Amino acid sequence: HSETVDLLLFQLNISGLTVTTVVIALFFAVLRRSVRRAEMRWWVYGWVANVVALVITSLFWYFQPPPQYFGFIFAFYLAAKFTYVWLLSRGALEFCSKRPPMMTAAVMVPAIVAVCLVCIFLLSTRDRLGLISQVVIAASFGAAAIEIARSSAPSTSWLAIAFAQRALLSAVEAVAYGVNVA
Repeated sequence: HSETVDLLLFQLNISGLTVTTVVIALFFAVLRRSVRRAEMRWWVYGWVANVVALVITSLFWYFQPPPQYFGFIFAFYLAAKFTYVWLLSRGALEFCSKRPPMMTAAVMVPAIVAVCLVCIFLLSTRDRLGLISQVVIAASFGAAAIEIARSSAPSTSWLAIAFAQRALLSAVEAVAYGVNVA
């Protein structure tokens, strides 16, 4: 009985997070129409990718697929989540007038696809998925926070702080997942 209640609460939590993320994506889509800055499109696309990742998560928890499908499901989730991280970081760096060559689609799309293909075979548990995804988010958003903080662009400290906080949260989550994996 307790496991059923826990599952229901988790499903409700993920559903709420998905709806919240849809609202954030819509906010950025509307904001993009009024604020004509180039980086806005990356933020909109990034939030849409995060919505896709959360929809995959919601479907996973609602339908409870058998473990033999975990690798494929996790790979699609990671592709969406890593795309979210890439596009949000790219938008933030462009906001600071930085355009690193490593952030282009020609570099990032093949890298994301390659990592996700490998993960099909390596990720067999939710804890491993959590560890990998949170390490990548922590490292990526941490690196973006440093680059944003180092930029000479005016009024970007708020953005550096936001990226640093998200990186820290992901690092703590990665430790928690790592304990379960170990």
